[in-house]
Amino acid sequence: LYENDGCSDKISSAIRSLTRAEALDESLGDYLQELNEIDSRMSDVYRELKDYLEGMPESGEALERTDERLEVIMRIKSKFGNSVQEIKDYLENAREELAKLQDFENYTEKLKSQVDAAFDKVMQHSRKLSGLRVSAAEDLSKDIIRALKDLNFNQVYFEIGFTHKDEPHPDGIDTAEFMISLNPGENPRSLSKIASGGEMSRIMLGIISVFSKRETIDTLIFDEIDAGISGIAASKVADKLCSIAGSHQVICITHLPQIAAMADAHFKVAKSVENDKTVVHIGMLEEKGIIDELARILGGEEASKSVMKAAADIKSSSTARKKELRG
Repeated sequence: LYENDGCSDKISSAIRSLTRAEALDESLGDYLQELNEIDSRMSDVYRELKDYLEGMPESGEALERTDERLEVIMRIKSKFGNSVQEIKDYLENAREELAKLQDFENYTEKLKSQVDAAFDKVMQHSRKLSGLRVSAAEDLSKDIIRALKDLNFNQVYFEIGFTHKDEPHPDGIDTAEFMISLNPGENPRSLSKIASGGEMSRIMLGIISVFSKRETIDTLIFDEIDAGISGIAASKVADKLCSIAGSHQVICITHLPQIAAMADAHFKVAKSVENDKTVVHIGMLEEKGIIDELARILGGEEASKSVMKAAADIKSSSTARKKELRG
């Protein structure tokens, strides 16, 4: 517009020439006025553009500032988050933490009050739970005593002892322990210290039989429940297993004919060596196979006729006993 023989110089030259011509021909006055208006408007545009250019930063300076800002942002991202939002979240958390530290005494006092209130609430619920346990333990002990008498413990006494603590733990403020006396005149002692292997098997069966009525257990598995028992005790265990099997699936591994004969379905498990490898076979037995296995348990691999008859008698009497127990 104004530099290097620009528009301004050319329009000024045209105005001067037209001014001289207008002196000779007044009809050129309108053109002269338009050129003056163009010159004036061009001056206005010039000033506005000059102000605009003067307000713009140097391009090199702006680029430097932008690079510096990007470097700061990248450095912040490497420490505090992978996005601007994560950085803002970190900043907010840091401000909250700073506020706690600046007023740490009041903050810790508030936390202590919350802990004390929570402790009082836990102890309140724990004492209530303890009362419910003690009450339930009385009924449970009576049920277990009845179940143990069914298993030929005629002089048994059973109770659940509680040790109370001042501080709560994940199970409340109680530690429960099963206490038992198997003979008249004996004080109840911890179940884990008083019972023999065979007695423990029957005691656990009695306890499980009680709990099976209260819990939704579909299948009960008894492995070697007959350990250390025989005779009347074995028959009592067979009766109890039969009763439980009336409402649950019972799987029992046994070597006693009195118990095995009470089952509703019999499976024989045997091992053999095939191609230098031990293979386990399991198969369901029919009537004859059941009697053969009962005879084998009674008299060994080569069972006599009398043993076979005894096995058949046990199976027959067990079938009649099942019907009696199950009504």
